[in-house]
Amino acid sequence: MLVDVVEGMAESIREMEERLDEQVKANVKLQNRLNETAKLNILNTVSEGLADTQKEKLAALAEGVEFVSEEEFSRKVKTIKESYFKESAAPVSEVADETPVEGAEEVSPVMAQYLQALNRWK
Repeated sequence: MLVDVVEGMAESIREMEERLDEQVKANVKLQNRLNETAKLNILNTVSEGLADTQKEKLAALAEGVEFVSEEEFSRKVKTIKESYFKESAAPVSEVADETPVEGAEEVSPVMAQYLQALNRWK
């Protein structure tokens, strides 16, 4: 009788350990999915303003970054972005004044015909 009770308790313990293992595995799987989603959100936020090719390059570079926390991953991805995709200030171009200049140089007769045709479209 005592042996039956002990065997029953051992069987219950084994079943509970199996259920616990299943729950731990499910929890790890969910945590990994949550981390992947967080990584994608961070990559999307950090890569704003980059060209599509640059976004792909940044994502490829970020694959090697270990995800410990959102803050640390974000900091590391920002560092990669700053290192590889330095934002250079685009030179400011002045808008050319399109008004014709009086007494401009002479144009060939063929060019004159093109200019007349273009002026008709304005």
